[in-house]
Amino acid sequence: MPKFKNWNKLSLMADTDTLENITAYFQNLMLGLEEDNSKWDLFFNFDDLDKVSSIINSLNDKYDFTYSIEDIEYDDWHLKWKDNFQSIEFNKDLIVIPDWDNQNYSHKYIIKIKPGMSFGTGHHETTYLMIQELLKLNISSNKKILDLGSGSGILSIIASKLGFQDIKAIEFDEVCKNDIEYNMKINSINQNAIDISFEDATALDSYHYDVILANIEKNIIMDLIPLIKVKKSKVILSGILIEQQQEVYMKLVQEGFENIFINKKGEWVCLIADYI
Repeated sequence: MPKFKNWNKLSLMADTDTLENITAYFQNLMLGLEEDNSKWDLFFNFDDLDKVSSIINSLNDKYDFTYSIEDIEYDDWHLKWKDNFQSIEFNKDLIVIPDWDNQNYSHKYIIKIKPGMSFGTGHHETTYLMIQELLKLNISSNKKILDLGSGSGILSIIASKLGFQDIKAIEFDEVCKNDIEYNMKINSINQNAIDISFEDATALDSYHYDVILANIEKNIIMDLIPLIKVKKSKVILSGILIEQQQEVYMKLVQEGFENIFINKKGEWVCLIADYI
């Protein structure tokens, strides 16, 4: 459970496209999200109120929306997820289910996640795109995977389930620590299977990994691209809106990446590239 007893809930009212765009600005602060047609509720640490307010003020002239902010109890919010959480299937290969679901499934991989915590349950388009690409990888236990902006740990957990044995997860916000460890436990992942570190994704000593995953806000991805140029590596990047894809694509080209592919879901894109 997060260390904050009270959280801030930011309620946004607008059309779906506008909500998608605004939410992108909060991706690194947001602990969770509830979507209900034209009203989306975003949840934040109580101490981040000033940052949230500053971002909202900067967006007032750019988008047509209304909003409200209120304090909520953590437990009250978490319980509401049980009414709304839906499992997510990736063909018959993998299914993401909530931690309270004890049904039997025929999928090859069954991933349990405690919803309403750190970013990453598979519901958001960016996480969905990342999981899709992760499932396409050539599985090899000796390949090293770096998961930047790991949030709930879902991508690292899936990588471990797929058979990868050298996994490094980087998350800036230590409030995610309990979330990641809990999600590892309920998926029967040994605590030593994933090397978790809480630090700035753009300030690592080494990026020498075979596969680099980054589901982070676009500006951080732009800073990361020159740092993750590792021979014979593959990068999978999301947290990028359709309107931002050309900028990221051109940055990859300028830095020498090849075999660049783009997948889309809703207003979001995922870029996959090789550094030869």
